[in-house]
Amino acid sequence: MFASSTRCDRAVPVSPLARSLLVMGLFSLVQGLPAWFFTLGLPALMRDNGASLSMVGLTWVVWLPQACKMLWAPLFDRPVVAPFGSRRGWLRALPLLMAGTFACVALFPPDGPLWPLLVLSLISASIGATLQIVVAAWLIGTLPAEGRAWANATGVAATVIGGMLGGGAILSIGTHLSWTFGVLLVAGLIVLLSFPVWLRADRGDDGAADQQTPAPCPPWSAWRQVASRPGFGPLCAVILCFGAAGGADVLVAALMVDRGFSAEQTGWILGTVATGSVIPASALVGWALRRWGCGPVLIVLYAVKAAVLLGLGLSGPLPAVAVAALAVVDFSLSGALTVVTWQLYMNAASDGGQAATGFGVLTSLDALMRFGAGILAGTVGQSFGMPTAFAVSAAAALLAGSGALILRLSSSADQTQ
Repeated sequence: MFASSTRCDRAVPVSPLARSLLVMGLFSLVQGLPAWFFTLGLPALMRDNGASLSMVGLTWVVWLPQACKMLWAPLFDRPVVAPFGSRRGWLRALPLLMAGTFACVALFPPDGPLWPLLVLSLISASIGATLQIVVAAWLIGTLPAEGRAWANATGVAATVIGGMLGGGAILSIGTHLSWTFGVLLVAGLIVLLSFPVWLRADRGDDGAADQQTPAPCPPWSAWRQVASRPGFGPLCAVILCFGAAGGADVLVAALMVDRGFSAEQTGWILGTVATGSVIPASALVGWALRRWGCGPVLIVLYAVKAAVLLGLGLSGPLPAVAVAALAVVDFSLSGALTVVTWQLYMNAASDGGQAATGFGVLTSLDALMRFGAGILAGTVGQSFGMPTAFAVSAAAALLAGSGALILRLSSSADQTQ
């Protein structure tokens, strides 16, 4: 399974690649606009209003639907799924549901009760998780590995642009103009971004009818088929480390607030400067994936990630500007790692059919670990201090890099036999 992450030299036709990049870009923007508000803007607002680190860690509940999407992922191995029909029908409907859900955020300003915002984050994340499955299944059925590398890089860059609006612009607009105006502006952008899909007529090319599409089967049967693939167990073990390495990221916004930055400043630095740096990083990683494959890129990125997390944990004597710089690098690395892990999961899911189920299972495990690691990081930070929480995530990053190296060596040995 991991061996499939090596570079692919097949030529990708221009037209399908361009169409796939457009789809990936638009719908990654749709996901990024609300997701980054709930995972980046909301923690800063909570801390600025006096919330404890344990409460801040609860915002990572947004990962729960991502962790559970394997439950409904097998549905999208089928070419038609009620109530919206084909994959293109789902791509038309889901952004509208996302926009309506996010518009409800305008009813609950950040100085009021927080539980309605957490509930809306769960609903929004559930819609986003379903959208991610549909788009991934479409790409797996449309592009080879080389094309998916560019598509994943495009997706992360587009998600970042959405984050610059969802994580930064809403906080700035809410401070200087109106909370309601900022939220409704983003909801309107979500609707506009989905408009090109409505313009295209159904032509049977939505990737649902590819030759690898298996016959419909019960979810438990689909899960069993995915779990029986070679290399599934070791890959899952490494995914556990992937998730744990990202746990302390939930504390970065709180760390900046504690070091004297306001919620608006934190949202601008992380939601604009830091996330903006992910765009060139994603392009660079997309190129590196084509040249060297997932294994070597993961090893290097997680080694750097561990060093940055240790730096954040030991940042007490550093000036505030140095903390902000480390936070920018940390978010840039997180975006780059997302490109690689998406590529790894799509490549693994493309082996042996059941593309939607395979992608759903692997990304659900990843999200489950991130969900638990974020809450655990908040608890550890509250009980033992932020340096300990960052040190634990740094250790997990080193384990993730080591696991990627072991899988790389193992897949190389299998190929020589």
